[in-house]
Amino acid sequence: MSHDRLTCLVPTYNRPEFLRRLLQFYQQFPLPCSFLVADSSESGAKAENQAIINDARSTLDMTYQHFNADLTTKCCQALQLIQTPYVVLCADDDYLLPPALEHCVQFLETHPDYSVAQGIMAIVNRPGKPPYATAGYSLDDDDPIARCRKMFRFNFTTFYGVNRTATLRDNFQITTTSIDCAHSHFFPELMLSQLSVMRGRVKVLPEIFYLHEEHDANFAGTPKVSDPSRAVELEQQFRTSLSSQLEQLGVNRMQAEHLVQKWYGLLPGLGLTQSDQFTFRRLRRFLNRTWRQVMNLVVRDGTIYRRPLRAADWSGQEAEWQEAIRLMTTSPKGISLSEVAKKRAA
Repeated sequence: MSHDRLTCLVPTYNRPEFLRRLLQFYQQFPLPCSFLVADSSESGAKAENQAIINDARSTLDMTYQHFNADLTTKCCQALQLIQTPYVVLCADDDYLLPPALEHCVQFLETHPDYSVAQGIMAIVNRPGKPPYATAGYSLDDDDPIARCRKMFRFNFTTFYGVNRTATLRDNFQITTTSIDCAHSHFFPELMLSQLSVMRGRVKVLPEIFYLHEEHDANFAGTPKVSDPSRAVELEQQFRTSLSSQLEQLGVNRMQAEHLVQKWYGLLPGLGLTQSDQFTFRRLRRFLNRTWRQVMNLVVRDGTIYRRPLRAADWSGQEAEWQEAIRLMTTSPKGISLSEVAKKRAA
């Protein structure tokens, strides 16, 4: 596949060690695409990132752009610069596997009614814990409301899949103009997932596509909102925006608000205290986990619900999988400039 079909958008912030590790992997296993690094680092890390990219340009098609914005807004601005018909996001501390990535593009090329194609997202390199496949399932319904309802019941991230650039650009634009993205990463993620299924079907292929590492420097360990006192306000922004988008599908305003309240409301009118609401949510999460475990036993293609990884998941991508795991294990904090200097001196 030529580089004029797909762009890999890599957002980064003050982490040249991870960017260096990422590009070292892609220099060994080139992705079938060009790269746009969207940097918002401070001056020292910014200069180091630029040097890393200049070194990688001999083997990779690299473009660099600096932004002064939060993550979601930065991605929105970067998407305005992308000219290829497809785009995929990759965090600087994660890895995409090239063969699966190409399969996703091939699927979208032949299925114009799908907005997203992705494979299995693997959570790896957890000390003392085995890797696992996160929840992710195909949404093939003709009705976008049915797809939105399913996304609510078992939410999973779609903006790290291969997206049609024009669609993802619109989705980020809607999200950044309707939600305060600087103070929450949770509600923008929910909004982007819902928008993706409104605008097309979603395909999850039965192969590992994305490796995500959990550590104390990524969003897995950060609060859903930066200021808890604004949580209700931020949730209302999300619900208002989602209701507005449902109206554009032909749903009247009252019904749209009812659907969003049903899916994401705090059950007002039932006399529940905050403690009751917390207990109810814990019960719902427990029931959802139980349901996923049951589905794991009956679903054959292995792409539906969170489960342990199997060797068949990376079949045909063994070398890429092994090298990604090796880099994450031997360089869990990335590759520093001093480590590079020592290696060169040796």
